[in-house]
Amino acid sequence: MEQADSDGDARRRAYRMVDKLTLPEAFTSDGSVDEENTLSQGNRNEPEPEPQLGESGKKTSDSINGDDSPLNIEKILIRFDEISRNRYRGGTPKYYMWWFRRFATHANLERYNRRQIAGNQGKKMILGFLSTLPKRSVKVANAAIKSVWRRGIGLPYPIETDIDLDRPPKAMPRSVPPDSIIREYMAKLNNENDPYLRALWMIKANYGWRPQHTCKMKWRNVEFDENGMPVRFIGDGARELYKNNSVIIATIFPDVADALLQLRKMPGYDSSPEKPIFPFRYIATGKFVSSEAIIANKNPRRKYPHHIRLTPTEQKPDDLRTHWESIWEKYGVQKMRMCDIRHWVSKACKDAGLTEKDQDVACALMGHDPAPGINMQNWYATKSVEEIIDLQKLRLPNGPLGTLRVDIQVTSDIPQEIAKLWLKYSNGEIGTFDLTNELESIKNRQLQKTPKMEL
Repeated sequence: MEQADSDGDARRRAYRMVDKLTLPEAFTSDGSVDEENTLSQGNRNEPEPEPQLGESGKKTSDSINGDDSPLNIEKILIRFDEISRNRYRGGTPKYYMWWFRRFATHANLERYNRRQIAGNQGKKMILGFLSTLPKRSVKVANAAIKSVWRRGIGLPYPIETDIDLDRPPKAMPRSVPPDSIIREYMAKLNNENDPYLRALWMIKANYGWRPQHTCKMKWRNVEFDENGMPVRFIGDGARELYKNNSVIIATIFPDVADALLQLRKMPGYDSSPEKPIFPFRYIATGKFVSSEAIIANKNPRRKYPHHIRLTPTEQKPDDLRTHWESIWEKYGVQKMRMCDIRHWVSKACKDAGLTEKDQDVACALMGHDPAPGINMQNWYATKSVEEIIDLQKLRLPNGPLGTLRVDIQVTSDIPQEIAKLWLKYSNGEIGTFDLTNELESIKNRQLQKTPKMEL
């Protein structure tokens, strides 16, 4: 009897322990007791682990809205901006938020709560919005919505790209501006009296940097020789917070050096090492402004009065584009975006002999990522800074703009028609095929004129 009672007591204690747990927590699939689960769940005084944001059936203090509260688009975007501040650079967060606003308006997202959009309903809304876009826009719109969905709303993204979406079409290559438009800009801006605009033109047309590269380039990134002449740009993308982590290694061409020296002489210009080459400047007055003046004159009635420039003397990419567009109005030239010039600079580098073999040299000049991990030799057999600078000087002694200057001195050995033909080719009036045919015909005409031999 004593043995039976002890067995019964042990059995009752085991059942009481199971009652405190759920069956899946207490037993494994084969019916045995899971000691690890029993020990970890048996003590009710231990705090439960914080559930992850977006986990179904659980609410967190970290979430913007409760699962049953209507979504607030503004709070979602603020949270996305806070979380993504150190992940994205440039205008990517702003671009992503713009796409998400379009999606939220189309889907009337504020009518729903987090619990409702966590499953098939959210998937249906996203696919419905993407179906209204051109095929070439689906890829970037899906990436934008996915990023805000995960970081702003805090839910797993319901779309599987390789299953739910069609394969995106290849991106269309941008058209490169013809040399004639570059010559039009060059004829008017090479003699620009405003050193700020002239330096902006020289750097854009010789390096093709992105607006963010141009705005974040500081004077400590400029190296000078013993005579005080700027000789090269050195910028690390990871330190300077460019759009990507690529490195800028670029020789300073003669015209660019002259423009930089004139820029440093402007009244009120600060060329300290930590100051940007293109500081903030008012377009109307042409005056520079200090950080103290910007903070003191901040309008508290603005829509976002809490937005304060992190580096107030640094030009923003949007403001830089405004300066660039002012050139269109000032000279009445054909409109050409700064990204179009970047494509032209790439073409000029290729025409000058910086082909795939020297791809890293052109990438260093333009601040582009050469993707060295694709090829083992490109990863290990990298060129030194001096080798990159020497190749740039060799192929582009006067920069990409220098390739448009054609100075021909006709001698008695070169027919005048060949010189005129070369000028047409360099101006883009005829192509390589026409040039070859014309040269061949000139050569045949010269051979037919056999000189008289004296006996």
